[in-house]
Amino acid sequence: MALITLMSLILLSALALQSVSCFSFNNKPQDTKTFPRATPVRLNAVRKPVPRNPRRAYPLVSKDELYFSIEVTLGGQSVYLEVDTGSSNIWAIEKGYICQPGWSCDYGTGIQLNSNFEQLPDETFVTGYADTQGASGIMVNTSVEVAGILIPEQRVGLATSASNETHFVLYTVGDGVISGYLGLAYPILTSETDDGFAQHYSSVPNTIFQEGLADPIFALAISRDASNTGFGGYMTIGGVPDLSDAAVNAVLPYGSAPIVINPVVDASQVTDYAIYVDALGWSSPSGTGSGEDSASVLYIVDSGTTITHVPDADAASINALFNPPATQDDNGNYLVLCDAKAPDIYITVGGVKLPINPVDLILPGTGTCYSSIQGLLKTFPAGIIGDTMLRSLLAVFDWGEQMVHLASRPEYES
Repeated sequence: MALITLMSLILLSALALQSVSCFSFNNKPQDTKTFPRATPVRLNAVRKPVPRNPRRAYPLVSKDELYFSIEVTLGGQSVYLEVDTGSSNIWAIEKGYICQPGWSCDYGTGIQLNSNFEQLPDETFVTGYADTQGASGIMVNTSVEVAGILIPEQRVGLATSASNETHFVLYTVGDGVISGYLGLAYPILTSETDDGFAQHYSSVPNTIFQEGLADPIFALAISRDASNTGFGGYMTIGGVPDLSDAAVNAVLPYGSAPIVINPVVDASQVTDYAIYVDALGWSSPSGTGSGEDSASVLYIVDSGTTITHVPDADAASINALFNPPATQDDNGNYLVLCDAKAPDIYITVGGVKLPINPVDLILPGTGTCYSSIQGLLKTFPAGIIGDTMLRSLLAVFDWGEQMVHLASRPEYES
């Protein structure tokens, strides 16, 4: 395959800003709805252990290991929505939606509006992402079923207008499968308008946990698709998957970190899964060079982002250890030979070292590829643990304790 275009990486990397790019309004102060927050963590308290009783795991679907979606039933109609821990809106395209001029839309099945959807008068759905992908339409109340949990009534956006870019070589924003997004972060990142004024609504996990439909915890075991069958891992709500399942194969102990307020977002409460990582370490394939950044760095755990972004100096050190070493294009993006030998890297969270499989450090392609470890985005001064790292981890999002727990799973059946 030919060299991946620069635009492909720019737009792919821009997906990382989903966690902070809710639509903003310049109207008068809104009549803001409030939602109960997860119980704050007392750092000097004895924390409850992660539940050990496995929950039924529901499969994720992957295409080219770039998007990870799950089957969701909206008002009795089945669609696949991208699982996105970096945003909070739940939305799907409506049948007959308009693809904005100048864009090439590549969404999956649309929702047919019928009596199972109560349209909310004067309420509008609007969302935008940093790569200029976005959608707008109507707000409805309808039932939502995901990962074995049925929500009888949930606010959902149905997009009547959308933009979605298809790129020339390898990557697409939209893969012909996903019909929208399942935002899994906190309600403060949702966005709708009521009579022209911005307000928030309850995100799907918030609804599930506040209504007591499941214990306040969910987990993602995002997987590489070595067999090329479209299997993308598992999602569980209310607990964790069976750690001994060959397709999970998670190794304890967990590395745990409290969810903190993201300083990039103008909010006084938690918005997404921002945690501090204790250290990032690396060593060359031959073992002749190694290093570690032991500074505590803020990272966002974001399943809606493909690439992992680390501090610039760390990105330079890691990419220098590919064999042959990575080079940089005119925009500073790291390029490697697709068959290069990748270094070993790890992160340390909560005192636990979590190795990352080197196979995930090169984005798929032929000839020249992009390294999956890039520097920080210029407009987002925090690291991002994207899918390229999450494919080596079991990520547990604990709303009850307001923690993220990460367990190592560098090797598993896929």
